[in-house]
Amino acid sequence: MVKIDEALLNKAVKKGLDTLQKGEHLDMEDPNEIGKFIFGILASALLSWLAVAAPVFSTPANVLSSLDVRACTTPANSLKNPSFESSAFTPWVFKPTYIKLGSATVVKSGYKSDHAIQATGTSGYNDPTSYNKLSQTFKICKAARFQLSWSMILPKDSVAYTAPSKPGLFVQAKAPDGLSYSMGSFSFDTKTFSSNIYTPSFKGTHKVDQWANFVADLPNSQTGTWTISMEWYVAGPSAKGSKTSTLKFKIDNFVVKPK
Repeated sequence: MVKIDEALLNKAVKKGLDTLQKGEHLDMEDPNEIGKFIFGILASALLSWLAVAAPVFSTPANVLSSLDVRACTTPANSLKNPSFESSAFTPWVFKPTYIKLGSATVVKSGYKSDHAIQATGTSGYNDPTSYNKLSQTFKICKAARFQLSWSMILPKDSVAYTAPSKPGLFVQAKAPDGLSYSMGSFSFDTKTFSSNIYTPSFKGTHKVDQWANFVADLPNSQTGTWTISMEWYVAGPSAKGSKTSTLKFKIDNFVVKPK
């Protein structure tokens, strides 16, 4: 790419304009002088146009460049630490709305692995709803349809609530354009839990103490930064003296891959 010396360019343009403004004539017999003046005028116009057009053609911060796309490889799993074998969260992030009312810890005995996340929530009379979020951000650099899969188990005697406020779980995806999409929802009872996956459409009822596997499609094929999250909640009883509402379950074996 040719680099234009703006200082020399401006000098040439100024000289030509001063000459015209004074009523003088360019030396028509000096091709170098005429060439410099014409080049200066054209180049100046080009630079002005580029300055205006640059913001229009700039790449949004959340969109991968064409070079990134060409260099992109699609891993077998876009998520890191998918089965928590490192005994740590990273790069997963846990955010409880109320620290004392929810938790997420790495525990032993997962789905065909040594570890899993044990998620809990609790809420008593006069407590706010326990709302908790476990999420991970990742990048997709090739436009294709991807899907999220994971495994979940509800241990025996891990749910207590006062009807009709059953504990629940939402599975969410935040796309590169900033919009959030619900991919599925779950409702927990004392002896079973129910699932509702939106795409592909699936509804089921699952027994306690048994691992269940789930698959949900990401909502679109955008490239850029995505965030998937598991968001569970437990509402407390409305009557004084009622039993505290509780929830405990395990999640493991997360995978984001092309369909």
